[in-house]
Amino acid sequence: MRTFLLTLAAVVTAAGAPAYAADVADVIYADKSFEDRWNWTGAQVGVQAGYGWVKDRTNAPDPAFCFPGPDVCAASGNDDVYGLFAGYNHQFANFVIGAEVSYTHHDSLFNDISTVAMHDTTVVAARVGYAIDRVLAYGFVGGVYGRTSASALPSPPFAPNMATKNWAGNDWGLAYGFGVDVAVTENIFVGLRYERQEYKNFNNLNIDAWSNAGLMRVGYKF
Repeated sequence: MRTFLLTLAAVVTAAGAPAYAADVADVIYADKSFEDRWNWTGAQVGVQAGYGWVKDRTNAPDPAFCFPGPDVCAASGNDDVYGLFAGYNHQFANFVIGAEVSYTHHDSLFNDISTVAMHDTTVVAARVGYAIDRVLAYGFVGGVYGRTSASALPSPPFAPNMATKNWAGNDWGLAYGFGVDVAVTENIFVGLRYERQEYKNFNNLNIDAWSNAGLMRVGYKF
């Protein structure tokens, strides 16, 4: 009886080993297949939101337009930011290159007498990154078109020259930064991004401006 049981156990073990090995092979193949399928190549769209800080400085000081304080001809502001983005990436080996356009609503009011706010920005940028499996770290650089708005301009005699100047204007600047995206499914990814924008002589007003934003992003890759 003991010999029979030992023989039966050996037969069952021998018969089950190939099946178990096949199961393991299937799992390994499936995982490998998933990683092989994942690729950053393709179009993508998404939404972004975060917080932004803006600052400007007048290069041709005029006491009528400067806010009293240690930095008398500078102003700053901050507020929530949100917007949309779309782009295309191409991956070869671990390297990823691409292009992206994004729109961000700022509405950050400067803390001076101008009542001017950074209204919104549109960035067109090139991206270069390095991917490890489903994680992509990248940097970007490009141009930004910034728009300002003014809710109400002071009138004389408080600021007699301001009524004749276009203090709410639009201009191009430089945009750059870096970010990290992580794929959570075969089509959806999330990410974090830092974006810096710089403007020289904004709208020919002898004003330089800077903007910084930290953004969270959710995107869909086609």
